[in-house]
Amino acid sequence: MTLVIRSAAGALYAQGMGTSRARARVAGHVEHGHEVPTRPTRSSCLECVEKHLGAAWVLMAEHRDGYPHRIRAIGHLHEAEDESQAWPLLHVAIREARKGYQQEGLVPDFAGELTRIILWFRQHGP
Repeated sequence: MTLVIRSAAGALYAQGMGTSRARARVAGHVEHGHEVPTRPTRSSCLECVEKHLGAAWVLMAEHRDGYPHRIRAIGHLHEAEDESQAWPLLHVAIREARKGYQQEGLVPDFAGELTRIILWFRQHGP
């Protein structure tokens, strides 16, 4: 069973999270009818999400410095995406960050947008 999230950008805005560009990416994701699983394929874990995002961030920096770590970074973003299924807004934000990096080379806003979302869920729960 899946749920098409129609108000993700509005929810991010209402919670004061994300930049207008980030909200637009999430809204675009939703407008195209992408579905987010309502039942995670495995247990979600915020600590695991942070671990994989941190690893991806390091690998992206090393890739920028000439090391061949692009695929590994994408893999860690995918793992963070998979670990975040219990939190649909976070899941969509990570998915869009992965796709932006994978398709266009856009480095996600790790220190801003994604950190704010994770901190919000830590304080308020799913």
